[in-house]
Amino acid sequence: MNIRFATTSRAAIITANNDAGDQQAVAAIATVLEDVDSPVRLQAVAVREAAESFASTASSIITTYSIAARSTQLRTVAVRTLAGPTQRMIAAGQAEARAIAAAWTRLTSVPPADATTAGLRQHDRTEFTRLAIGDKAAWIEQGDVDQLGAVIEAGSARFSDVTAPIWDRLEERYAALNFIRMAGTAADFARKPTVDDPIATGVDMDAAERAAAKGLERHHERSEITEAVEQSVRGITTIVALTCELDMVSAFALITEKVPA
Repeated sequence: MNIRFATTSRAAIITANNDAGDQQAVAAIATVLEDVDSPVRLQAVAVREAAESFASTASSIITTYSIAARSTQLRTVAVRTLAGPTQRMIAAGQAEARAIAAAWTRLTSVPPADATTAGLRQHDRTEFTRLAIGDKAAWIEQGDVDQLGAVIEAGSARFSDVTAPIWDRLEERYAALNFIRMAGTAADFARKPTVDDPIATGVDMDAAERAAAKGLERHHERSEITEAVEQSVRGITTIVALTCELDMVSAFALITEKVPA
């Protein structure tokens, strides 16, 4: 068995191979985790340092102890070096995921209808239902925030011909328009007079939507961070499973049991 630790511009990588050489485990702790403005950053640094420590100590154990004796030693080292940092990174990832979900819920929530808007929303839903699927996609790109909200309020199950990608686009555009409404930024994008339209008034919605899209892009980047946390934890678990001769469930339990901070 052997275990190695290396760093690249993209990740810190631990690689382990079993004695027969027919099994390999790889864990990659993405460098991007250390570059984000999030509680995940500090925990990712700690996990990288812990992984390097585990690889170094495990390598010494592998060369010092017999095959029969080393698994117990490796399990002890895994708990001592990896458990605490891994648990704290999981907790930070969970907090980030909850914050992302809450932000998306706010952006895609539809205000309750009142006596006036209830009828308008029903009208918008009826019109949307009557459209062919291609026309629905075009309608999504042209509708205003209230029209899109009327459809979202009904839920995707009501529109059986709307595919998941089209519904996702509906939510994405509604979120962008709702972002503008909630942030009150529409006034920042007032149309400017031009030679062709010297008395231009109103809002340049294209510019406002582009700005909102950048805000949503940052939201999606946060989602990528939680995915990187998941991949890192799964990778560390595979390393522990192979080196400590455990199945994945037992390896995960070993490093997620509560230990002193």
